[in-house]
Amino acid sequence: MDHVEQAVQYWRSLDFNVIPFNTHVKMPNVDEWAKFQPPNKISDEQYGEWFRLGTYNQGLAVCCGQVKDGLYGVGVDCDNGLGITLVLQALGYKTLSEASKHVIVVQHKDSRDRTHFIFFF
Repeated sequence: MDHVEQAVQYWRSLDFNVIPFNTHVKMPNVDEWAKFQPPNKISDEQYGEWFRLGTYNQGLAVCCGQVKDGLYGVGVDCDNGLGITLVLQALGYKTLSEASKHVIVVQHKDSRDRTHFIFFF
């Protein structure tokens, strides 16, 4: 299993939908992607087809919104160091390491200034 498939399985284990996404141009790699937004669920068959077709080869996106009854996943996307600093301050944390103990923190391997904060409420 490659790292993309592991990532998809991780997010699915938290009840998020995960769609194929071109992270370089910030565009979904699927038509009518809105139909895959919560509260809709993506079938195992659809995930299997996307993997077979290589649709995740350019990246993935986690679909935020209602992930479980009464529980919402919220994401904040930061594209630079200032954004990261401001989100950390707003959440009351001093470092990404500290924040990662309470929220999901995902940094892009190719650019540490691109960071996502995902939390539930």
